[in-house]
Amino acid sequence: MASGDSHGVAPQATHTSNPLAGLFAGPSSHGPTGGAHQTTLTRHEKITSVAHAHFIRRLYASAPADVGLFVDNQAVQQQGHVLGSKAHLLVPFFGGPDDRLALEFVVQLCERPEVTATIIRVTKEALLSDSDAEGKARIDLPEQAHLAGGETGIPITDTLHSMPRMADTIYPNVTTQTRLASDTADNICWFKYAPQEDPSAIAPQHTPQVRDALTRVTFTSLGSPKPLHSLVEQASEVASEKRLIVVVGRGKRLAAESHHDEMRTMLSEEHGGRHGGLGNEMRNTLGDVATAFMVSRVSAGLLVMQASANTSTLDA
Repeated sequence: MASGDSHGVAPQATHTSNPLAGLFAGPSSHGPTGGAHQTTLTRHEKITSVAHAHFIRRLYASAPADVGLFVDNQAVQQQGHVLGSKAHLLVPFFGGPDDRLALEFVVQLCERPEVTATIIRVTKEALLSDSDAEGKARIDLPEQAHLAGGETGIPITDTLHSMPRMADTIYPNVTTQTRLASDTADNICWFKYAPQEDPSAIAPQHTPQVRDALTRVTFTSLGSPKPLHSLVEQASEVASEKRLIVVVGRGKRLAAESHHDEMRTMLSEEHGGRHGGLGNEMRNTLGDVATAFMVSRVSAGLLVMQASANTSTLDA
């Protein structure tokens, strides 16, 4: 992280090419006034982006330890925000081992006095319309594995046809027992740090460093039938006022919610269905929650966490 020199000169942002930029066509960034401009990517740049995505997926699949991937999604620095300024972290907590890792990691980061955070426990609410009941029953079941591009109904572009397809990662089937164990671990992790509403509840014992860190963390909740849209809206508001880093779980193993339908809608809204199979590559690489922030171009850094598969399901 850069900082100003002894003469008080503010550091300047140096913009480099995002190796994943080619996974989405259309507007590349937003200026201070919110306007977007077009960036034309060559066929070679798109193929390179897919190659980078495949490398990241192999890394996530083979790493024996926890993994965090930082994506600098701040194409344009907001006015008044400079590198080295205090950062605010935003953590959407749906549940699952990756989200638990993100929550724990952010609490550790908040031990530094210049770091603050907002952690949001997110739940998907039922749609009010009766006609949506069938769709809700379908999307409430978490996806068990990556789906190949053709299986999602999203067409694969000529760019993707021009290079070998990476085999989709297959995860163990989720049983009722593992699901209940993961849900229990979510609650343990949340109540380990979040303020207790019940005054008679036994407060967790923390070290002085963690107690001090928690004074800089705000815990809140969000219920919405379209949680990704709601999160993007909240993040955009925060990013307009301060330098923001969004910390998310990748959510490809034991995810508490499926965002399959809402993510398809967001891709269509942002790009009019012209994304082809490239949007699906981003989803398979970073997960749906991270992709929602990428495709919406929130002016924020993005840290995507994946917990080691060797970590016990009940580890908070």
